[in-house]
Amino acid sequence: MINENDKNEELIYGRNPVSEALKAGRAINKVLIAEGETHGALKPIEAMCAERGLLVKYVSRREIDRAIQELTGERNTNHQGVAAYIAAAPYVEPEDILAAAREKGE
Repeated sequence: MINENDKNEELIYGRNPVSEALKAGRAINKVLIAEGETHGALKPIEAMCAERGLLVKYVSRREIDRAIQELTGERNTNHQGVAAYIAAAPYVEPEDILAAAREKGE
């Protein structure tokens, strides 16, 4: 799940979205991991964060709930104990994409 705020960053949450963002090399500002959830499925996420030197903050599940609710207004989300603040992708006009493709001969 991805949601954007006015600081030009997005909040993603859930094991797969956070893991895929890490694998894709997205610019991640901070990762929130629920205290006591540093086992099993979250171990690979922790390892990728350590490998990239990313800031990991261990917080309560309620704090992750609060961050999501503050940004999205959603309650009772299934964040699976992990969320990450990532830099928002810049908006690009469709015409610019087509022009770049033409320049490359695509």
